[in-house]
Amino acid sequence: MPWFFLALLTAFIASLKDVFSKLAVRRIDPLVVAWSWSAGALPLVVPLALSEPPVMPQSGFWPALAAGSLLNVGATILYIRALQASDLSLTIPMIALTPLFMVVTSPLLVGEMPAAGGLGGILLIVAGSWTINIGAARHGFLAPFRALLREPGPRYMLLVALIWSVTANIDKIGICAAPPLTWIMAVDIVVTLLMLPLVVAPLRRTGARRIMSLLPIGICGGLVLICQMHAIEVALVSYVIAIKRTSILFGIAFGRLIFAERGIRERAAGALVMLAGVALIAWQAAGS
Repeated sequence: MPWFFLALLTAFIASLKDVFSKLAVRRIDPLVVAWSWSAGALPLVVPLALSEPPVMPQSGFWPALAAGSLLNVGATILYIRALQASDLSLTIPMIALTPLFMVVTSPLLVGEMPAAGGLGGILLIVAGSWTINIGAARHGFLAPFRALLREPGPRYMLLVALIWSVTANIDKIGICAAPPLTWIMAVDIVVTLLMLPLVVAPLRRTGARRIMSLLPIGICGGLVLICQMHAIEVALVSYVIAIKRTSILFGIAFGRLIFAERGIRERAAGALVMLAGVALIAWQAAGS
């Protein structure tokens, strides 16, 4: 199952992007860091896309590109606002709901419905990632629900999770209408241009040396998209995105190794639940 390992690789590289982003926001405007997710990927993605034989996109390409790009810009801005408005421990758990939302959005947009075993795997990954963050936050299992009532950050991030449950399916539509690398290049270019007016002033204050330091973020962002698009080209989008959420596991390891974060043992139960979900999806996919 090449797509399964591509999805796991997507999760690993996504966690690297988070590490580089966390290091960068200490010195650079968060909006500039978010802009680098797409802009920094272009030096990797554009040459790869142009090296392939040109293929005329099908009719569904342009509406998907317009919708996907606009939604990704909105999600990026909301993501940054969420991190600025509330504690990280209250906002990040909301992202775990993306695969759950996709149980609704995937059948509607691309006609994909996971089988019973795959749905169980998705639910286990959602539950495990939620448990990991709750254990780290020490606010109790219902803390994110309570936070929705009083904190703007979790509300923003809940919208991000909902938007991403739509854009992941739009990606599927896009790569059915054009080669994956062409789709990735087009989305990255449009998102970069759309966000440029928002980051012109912060970019002027950043300086060339610091801007160049954002390149690893962009490269990781490009690799994430390349692996993810090739995975969803042949597999159910909800399966790929659920496995992508295991980036939380890699993030825990990097948090301990690089940022000396504590509470690793407390998160072990959630990690085991997530791994059980991954195993269930793999078993379902192998049998289908």
